[in-house]
Parts: sequence; C-alpha cells; structure tokens
Amino acid sequence: TFNFNSYPQLRYMMYDLTEGLGLPVLKKTDKGEPSTDLDTLEILLKGGHHKDIVQSLINRSKVNSVVKSFLNVWEKKLDLSKDGKVRTNFNQHVVETGRLSSSGPNMQNIVTSSMLEEYHLQPIKTAIVPSNKNGILINVDESQIELRTCAMCTGDKYFIKAFRENRDVHAELAERIYGKNWTREDRQKAKRANF
Repeated sequence: TFNFNSYPQLRYMMYDLTEGLGLPVLKKTDKGEPSTDLDTLEILLKGGHHKDIVQSLINRSKVNSVVKSFLNVWEKKLDLSKDGKVRTNFNQHVVETGRLSSSGPNMQNIVTSSMLEEYHLQPIKTAIVPSNKNGILINVDESQIELRTCAMCTGDKYFIKAFRENRDVHAELAERIYGKNWTREDRQKAKRANF
C-alpha cells in the first residue's frame, strides 16, 4: 500500500525513474533529499510534468494542510470545550513586529471559503456565530497597515504608488529579487523584508 504521508514513499513515487514518475529534481530539502513541497509541485505543474498527477498531488497537499491546520485544531478545541465554544488566545508579545497574534486556534488566518468549497468542504466561517441571538461579529482588518503608515511617514514613492494602484507589494518585491518565476516561499521572504 502507498502512504501519501510518508515522504520517502512520496519521493520514490515522484522521482524514481523505473517504478515512479521520473520527475526532474528541481529543489532539495535541507537534508539534500528531493523536495515534495507545494512550491516544488507548482513548479513541476508549470513545467508540464505529468499534469494530472501533479495537480492531484497539489490538491491533496492543500486539503491536507487545511485539515491539519484548521479542522483538526478546531475539532480538538471543541472536544475540550465545556460549553461548545472555541476560543482563541490573543498574544501581544509574540510577533517581532509588535502585531497582535492569535493562537490555539489562529482565528486571524482562517482558510478562505472559496478554497474549501473548491474541495467540497464546508466553510469554517459558517461555524463562527455570535454567542447570543442579538449579538454581532465585527471583522476589522486594514491591509498592510504598517507598510501604509511607513509609506505615508517616509513619503516613499514606490510604496505609495503600489498602494494607490492596489498592487501586491510583497509579490512585486519578490519579482525584483527573484525574477518572474518567484515562488510562494520567495514572496514570504519578500514580505519579511518589507516589514
């Protein structure tokens, strides 16, 4: 039997030339082994390598991430709850930038409904309701407020223009550093550099 959660089996299936797909090794892990991560799969897909199989592996990776990061965490919290409610912890002194963070579960980064619906999963946000029938929920988020404030205070023309044109400043920096074929990981590095 094949275990998708076994990285050695997945690597063998993806890269072995005799019994596997014989995909090209484009990236290696810190241990020097061929990578099976999402960025690698997306690059392989762009390269046209076994498109149907690679797309299936991408879909599986995304769904597995949602299940592990969100659904399993929420289910565990519900099981431990005495009143059927899931509560988060707000942390003031965890993030280096000084931003407020949320953990156990992280309710600031809930997976998008469109992604869940794409894989026929119920949107998580449907489970978030006020605790009383007259209650309301407020969702407040100013996109990249720190960078916008910095741009305003410094008069940085590049940032100001990017924000006025509603462009993704992290993706633009990733492209400037890594070229047109930047990955999600490259964007994350650019985002850290921006902040």
